[in-house]
Amino acid sequence: MGLKTHRINITPDKSLMGKLGAVGYRTEQAIAELVDNAIDARIPDTVENVQIAIDFVERRIRVSDDGRGMDKDELADAMTIARETGGAVATSDTLGRFGIGMKGACTALGRCFSITTSAKDAHTEYRAEYDEKRWLSDRSQGWENFAISERELSDSEDWHGTRVEIWNAVVPLYPNQVSKFKEGFGIRYSSYVESGQVSIRVNSVHCRPAVQEIADGSRTDVRIPLQFNREIAGSLALLKKRSIRGNYGIHLFWNGRLIKAFAKFGFAAHPESARVVGSLNLDHVPVNYAKTRFLEDSAEYRDAEHAFAACDALRSVLHRSRSETRPVPPVRSVFDYFAAGGGANGHKLDTRVRMQSMRDEMGAAEVFEVDVGGKRTRVKFVADGPHSRLYTFEAGGTNEIRINKDSDAFHFVRNHLFLLGMIASEAAVITEHPDAAEIMQARNEKMRMFISKWSGQKNNTITQYVRDGDDRTQYTSDYGLDGSLADAYNHLEKNSEFRFQFTAMSTLTSYLHTALGKMVYTVYTVPGRGGYVADLLGEILDKGTVVASKPSPGMIGELFRVQSVGSVIAVRESSKVGRATIAPPPKAFADLVAEAHMNGVPVDDLELSRMFHIMEERGLLSAETALKCAKTPKMAKILEMIVKESPA
Repeated sequence: MGLKTHRINITPDKSLMGKLGAVGYRTEQAIAELVDNAIDARIPDTVENVQIAIDFVERRIRVSDDGRGMDKDELADAMTIARETGGAVATSDTLGRFGIGMKGACTALGRCFSITTSAKDAHTEYRAEYDEKRWLSDRSQGWENFAISERELSDSEDWHGTRVEIWNAVVPLYPNQVSKFKEGFGIRYSSYVESGQVSIRVNSVHCRPAVQEIADGSRTDVRIPLQFNREIAGSLALLKKRSIRGNYGIHLFWNGRLIKAFAKFGFAAHPESARVVGSLNLDHVPVNYAKTRFLEDSAEYRDAEHAFAACDALRSVLHRSRSETRPVPPVRSVFDYFAAGGGANGHKLDTRVRMQSMRDEMGAAEVFEVDVGGKRTRVKFVADGPHSRLYTFEAGGTNEIRINKDSDAFHFVRNHLFLLGMIASEAAVITEHPDAAEIMQARNEKMRMFISKWSGQKNNTITQYVRDGDDRTQYTSDYGLDGSLADAYNHLEKNSEFRFQFTAMSTLTSYLHTALGKMVYTVYTVPGRGGYVADLLGEILDKGTVVASKPSPGMIGELFRVQSVGSVIAVRESSKVGRATIAPPPKAFADLVAEAHMNGVPVDDLELSRMFHIMEERGLLSAETALKCAKTPKMAKILEMIVKESPA
């Protein structure tokens, strides 16, 4: 039989345009893609002005520049998927060269966008517009007949450059982003801004090159030859003070664009390395299409990291950082403060320490000696149980303070440094006035009894939860954090400076009988920090999960209609965020009822009633404890109705 050849139509489905946005962009990365295109279009020997305008009320984003602009054919290329753009000046090194990024960035930010452009000295303006709903529903509009409008400009209207506008935004937009983007773009485009090639503004704020306080004489140039006439080049330096927030490491650039900030590249994260900073150009290392990360599995990336790790410049800087940085642990620093006369000799306290770090340090602290009240004193941490004394003081040839790290006081008082300071000050008083020992211990015993009783009455579940085991994401085998959020929890615990609490469906998913197509998880944080926590979560979650800061009921509904969204994490703010990082069962249940009735989460009252009775049978909550968690009289009435309803 003869061989037949069939010609088939493989024109991509029209939904491909919208799917381009599902490549894993975060908001800052998507806007940076548009800034890349603007920088590629700069006119030689002229400062290009890039303006990023964010309208938080109308939920619109605009990125405009006064570069060379585009003619009709170049705009057509810009709208064509996978066609490289840049016109006559395009090279393999231009930032926006892949031909997918701009469309992907726009559709990642919103459902509608337009590109308006005018080439220098052309007196003609071209405009292309994409509206997702109209594009998918209008069968007469397709890849082969996409509309571009043309308008002749008068002399007074003439301009050159490009404006990209996005509306119907699907990403969280909040005022705090202005300062965040200012800092991020100041790092990303520092070489362009510092050299005077580009000026970037976010709303009315200028982006300045990031400035770090570098130790004198620590900066050194790095130039490492590689195979095939390649090299990695940059510089290394030491910060004057170590970064306790992780803001140290190497900025990795690709053709002038920051791909990864503060990378622990060639060395491991460690407090003794927390002064090492620098920048490297990895222009030959491949990046993904969105230019949001290097392909770390590639041979080029592995070879570059190995060569940098072995270079003398890095080894020298690491050695100096480790030899000069031996940080005094916060536990020890408190006692050193009192030994130095309460700060009279210029001793400073490092107060920016997270509670979990303090717990870990007290758990691993070794015995040390320090002068307290003018006498040599041994400080020792012991595990005497939650209901024993906070500390004991024994006088002798060398005084000894035994601090009970299991004490309820350390769970009741969030700032452990405060309690350690109290212990050190009391020990100094007892050393100088031995008769005060009995009074101090009597006072502390009464305080112990008060804390034990108060914490038990307020929420015994919380204190039990904090004390039990290493897995702080779980109260009991019957109640804990949804497994899909474990990485997000760990990321927040490690990086967040502010309190947070996973609640509602974040902890109650396993009790749902109704199969929801999409989940809405809830995280609370302190007032004014929702955007901060949302950004941290966005760093760790996959592209199918949208993080929304303080979303309205309407916004959650809109996100549910976006096909690429698999689940939503709603970050809300509250002045009553508990110290537990997952809510106790009664509060989580009350919060879920509020999400369902006030914020549009699709869980009906029958399902809520079933959930309540199951949890009640397991001893996790009661009608009384749930009703105590109602935030308003209205919610109290709704909760009362739900808990009294008989399970079906």
